[in-house]
Amino acid sequence: MSKLTWAVAMALGLISMPALAADDQGFYAGAGIGELSVDFEGDLDESPLSFDDGDTAFRVFGGWQFNENFGLEGGYIDGGTASEQLNFEGFDVDVDIGVTGFDLMLRGILPLGESFFAFAQVGGIFWDADFKTRDVSSSAEGERDSDSGEDLAYGAGFGFNFGENAG
Repeated sequence: MSKLTWAVAMALGLISMPALAADDQGFYAGAGIGELSVDFEGDLDESPLSFDDGDTAFRVFGGWQFNENFGLEGGYIDGGTASEQLNFEGFDVDVDIGVTGFDLMLRGILPLGESFFAFAQVGGIFWDADFKTRDVSSSAEGERDSDSGEDLAYGAGFGFNFGENAG
């Protein structure tokens, strides 16, 4: 699994927010905000490259809670655009990497009292990453490329229900 893929999967788990429903079953929806980090090292034409940046990410999701302990959730994540200036063979190049994706997660819920709960989720993410370069000295548009894939995604957290319709 590539580091970009791993970063996407981890961000998905980190920005997941508790469901906005207090009932033991039914539809819920929510949103989350966090940070997506892209960190990798590698070689391009035998020149070493290192990239480490992040951007604000958000996720919107909805799901169906079958009972007090289990649900199914789907969402959309926009990881923003990570940007880094790299030196490649003596030239300074701006590199932008934008990540988006859709996920489908099985969700386990453990009530910890009347309003407080813990949750864990596991599933898959189907992601797209767009890459763009720009020559710093001339501001000329460089290469564009993209990649896509699917990977394991998981997360865990805690939630608190404020009432019947907010958590």
